[in-house]
Amino acid sequence: MDTATQPPQGQPPPVAEKLNPELVQLLNLESVKTRADSLFKAISRILEDFDAYGRTNTSPKWFVWGGSFVFISGLSI
Repeated sequence: MDTATQPPQGQPPPVAEKLNPELVQLLNLESVKTRADSLFKAISRILEDFDAYGRTNTSPKWFVWGGSFVFISGLSI
């Protein structure tokens, strides 16, 4: 076994700190998280479509793509 990749013995793993609820509300982090998730899902769908078109060697229907990009551009952060 390689000892260089193992954590030192006797030290507990790092623990994530909880943010102050007032700070979370002030920064509107729940909304940011929701928007980031929505953006991730939209981009994932577009990439999956590109992949499907590439595998089937067909051309995309551009009017469908236009709706996807409008959704993404509508997400203002």
